[in-house]
Amino acid sequence: MPLLDGYAATQQIRAHESLHGLPKVPIAALSANCTKDDIAACFQSGMDMFIGKPCTAKVLYTKLDELLTTSKSDHEEPRMRHDS
Repeated sequence: MPLLDGYAATQQIRAHESLHGLPKVPIAALSANCTKDDIAACFQSGMDMFIGKPCTAKVLYTKLDELLTTSKSDHEEPRMRHDS
């Protein structure tokens, strides 16, 4: 990223969400840096998922689907029941 790395970008996004009372957008790291420290830094910055490279398209799609499905269920409004 030209101005921010993924850690700083995530921290700014999370700060903006917090300041404005916004729901968390899902953020996944996709990186070839797969040491325990690198992975921990992703989560410490506020990322929701880490995907190590190289990975297959199937793994990428599966992980992103998992992240987006979890995120959607966490942010759904309770359904209102309409009794007739």
